[in-house]
Amino acid sequence: MTIRKSKIIHFLFKPLIIISLALMLGLSIYSLAFTNHIKTPWDDANFRTSSITEAKTITKLKAFVRVSTPNPRRPIAGRTRGYHQVLVFGIKFLDFKNTELSLQVVNFLLYLAQGIIIFLFARWATSDYLLAIAITFLYLSSPFVFGLSRWVLSENFVFVGLLTFSFMPAWLITKGQKFARTNELVGGVNRKEIINAALVAYSMGILATVREYVIPSLLVMTFCTVVALILARRKLAAITFTAVLFPFLWAVSKPVYVALKVTLRKGKQSQYFHSIGEWIPHAILYGFGIALTILIATLLILILSEIIKNIRSILPRQSSHLK
Repeated sequence: MTIRKSKIIHFLFKPLIIISLALMLGLSIYSLAFTNHIKTPWDDANFRTSSITEAKTITKLKAFVRVSTPNPRRPIAGRTRGYHQVLVFGIKFLDFKNTELSLQVVNFLLYLAQGIIIFLFARWATSDYLLAIAITFLYLSSPFVFGLSRWVLSENFVFVGLLTFSFMPAWLITKGQKFARTNELVGGVNRKEIINAALVAYSMGILATVREYVIPSLLVMTFCTVVALILARRKLAAITFTAVLFPFLWAVSKPVYVALKVTLRKGKQSQYFHSIGEWIPHAILYGFGIALTILIATLLILILSEIIKNIRSILPRQSSHLK
């Protein structure tokens, strides 16, 4: 039973959830406009300096091209340039006199993009818009997501990338398959199938420079998507998806290799590691938050129970076949 089928739950929780989400977004806007912005001499200082400096030397058109096309440029301070290019683009197009405000607005827009993607993802997964809004609120209010939106750090861009890499292929493989079957052929070609595959691949491609440590996830999702499309006999979608995404992956391959060498060198330094007993409670309290942790744990239990149920339903058939 979905939440919307229960009139009582719908009546009680709909205004509460919507108001909570609106207050969270309002708090985010207030924090970027009226509070002191966090500044340190670490990564955020590098991003501030590099983006403000580059924004003074390039045109708006060049800033747009660099965020919308394959980007083979070398890393900055051991980091791939995705977030840096987004900051430069924001500074150029917002054109505020206060560049710090431009950076904070870019962060808010990335925060808002996360909310939109997580809502669409939850709506797709649950078929219940009210539950999707609740999940969106829990995500946006988690300490890690809301807290980092106040910092000029690349993880704001990373979160958008990870959510996109998860949701867009899933949509293409499932919901997108409906278009592949129902739309008429034009000149012997299913145009909707091509457009959907191209848009999904492009949305993943422009985020391919998120950070070097995210690339393995992107490659796995790319491989799984292509295999799923081929198994579904949607070769046209598989070819289109690969053709659009490949130039982005090729362009980012060298910068990622350079950045990964820096990351692996850090991996040998013990100060970057924490014991599992220290890390788990820290992640729950200061990362996901208790409410989101409970939700994720519940969803994992439900997924595992479904997997076990499916395995049990298959095993009797196989055993009867053997007999």
